[in-house]
Order: sequence, then C-alpha cells, then structure tokens
Amino acid sequence: MNTTALTLTPLAVACVLLYVLAGARLLWYRPNGARHRPNISFMASIAIAALFCRALAVALSTSGPPGLLELITAGAVCAITYAIRGNLAIFFRSKQRE
Repeated sequence: MNTTALTLTPLAVACVLLYVLAGARLLWYRPNGARHRPNISFMASIAIAALFCRALAVALSTSGPPGLLELITAGAVCAITYAIRGNLAIFFRSKQRE
C-alpha cells in the first residue's frame, strides 16, 4: 500500500495561515449600515475564493514548496486586508475634491 504523508515546511504553514486569515477577514466583513453593492460583493467573493484556493494549493504543495517571496506576498495581502478591515470598497472610492 502506497501512502504519501503530507509534510509542510514552516514557511508553508505560515503562508497557509496568512492566506486563511486574509480570506476569513474578507468573509466576516460587517458593513454596519453601509449599502449593499453587488459588484463589490462579487469581487469580494472572488478574492475570498482565490485566497482559500491558494491556501489549499500551498498546503497540498501543488506548485512546490513556497519560498520567502510567497511568504512576503501572503503577509502583505493579510496586512492590507486587516488594514482596510475587510472592506474592499475602500479601493474603489474616489477622493472627494475640497
């Protein structure tokens, strides 16, 4: 019987956790009275799916073990997601002219 063990490097574990944290932050965004925008909701759904799929791909090592650049990217995505509090509409707001 041939069984393959799933072994994750510390970098892979860190990347998976960061991607899952970023996806979860987007998933549990609370609008607190903001109006619903279907286009923003659709883009948030795509981003959530992409983050969770990337976490799964890293966990299963489908594209090889992650490197330091992958960890930096995952960290930046997670930091930005928490900085905007999961609100993707911030990226699409136009600045008010005074």
